[in-house]
Amino acid sequence: VERAERALLRKVESLNGLVPGKRLRTRFPRHPCLAFESLDGRVIGMLASDGDVVAWECGPVASLRDDWRAFRFQVARRLYGGADIASAASALRDLSIRLLEGAPPLPTEGPLCVVLAPALGSLPVGALEYEGAPLIERLEPYHAPTAQPRASPARRRRGSLLVGLHERGLPAVRRELSYLRRRLPGARMLRGEDATREAVLSALGSAGLVHLAGHARARPDLPPLSALPLTRGWLTASDLADVDLEGALVVLSACRTGDSSLRWRNEAWGGFPRALLATGARALIASRWEVRDETAYAWMRTLYPLLCGKMNPEWALTQAARRLRQRKETSHPADWAAFLLIRAGSAEDC
Repeated sequence: VERAERALLRKVESLNGLVPGKRLRTRFPRHPCLAFESLDGRVIGMLASDGDVVAWECGPVASLRDDWRAFRFQVARRLYGGADIASAASALRDLSIRLLEGAPPLPTEGPLCVVLAPALGSLPVGALEYEGAPLIERLEPYHAPTAQPRASPARRRRGSLLVGLHERGLPAVRRELSYLRRRLPGARMLRGEDATREAVLSALGSAGLVHLAGHARARPDLPPLSALPLTRGWLTASDLADVDLEGALVVLSACRTGDSSLRWRNEAWGGFPRALLATGARALIASRWEVRDETAYAWMRTLYPLLCGKMNPEWALTQAARRLRQRKETSHPADWAAFLLIRAGSAEDC
């Protein structure tokens, strides 16, 4: 192990241009980071904060998957009209005890970077109970593929793009787009016959805010082929490879577009999140699971006044989730915890 560590340090020093023998400078994430990883069949929790890392054991992966499946069952029930909040809360409580019982004291406020092992899928960390309330009531969680340092400075962009995907069977999409057009005067709109694959790809490169609403199809077998259906044809995650979205914020108001369990080459977020971050997008707001049409509309009506007022996505998303949790019609965790924010690096204001 020591030989391997020395070899790794030599390699890192050469990559960073450091002189051998000099102290290797470590860079921690800008914000506290809560991470969960699987090791030898067990889940390990880690908290990196103030230049220190504390780890604890959360139990066997198999047991945690059972608790996760129990919660996902409640999410599926909600999709088809179920309103059993007590059972969903009970499943979340079991997950919270397993994951956070051995954790050190968590921060009391501010942004929290979250890194999840693919085995945990789209676990809603903000919904986990801590000191009698969901984490989202005290922190502003955002997700990252790795606990890396700050992202590169984003290029500032102007203008908004609204795209209506294939809307059949989703009456709230039309209302959502009409609302956003009033909220974002001057935004370019593509929908219906105008929203062709070529037109959407061409328009993406010039927008600072991109909103896509409608159906989505996740491909667990081939995540890069996860797709958004257009009126004619499909827009897949792999289609984005040549698009320049540097500095843009992308909102995917479509089902399961932010599910980290879609693994590609053993890495999480193998679908749209990984593709969009690779194009240079500064952040992505997407759904963890299948979302009801009316729920997605309620989310966007709550999110955008906050997002446009401050343009700090993790703050806006957290505030929206808190407000939706207080409303009777969206008080089920499957509703108010449905969307998440994914960044390539530490959070920064626009």
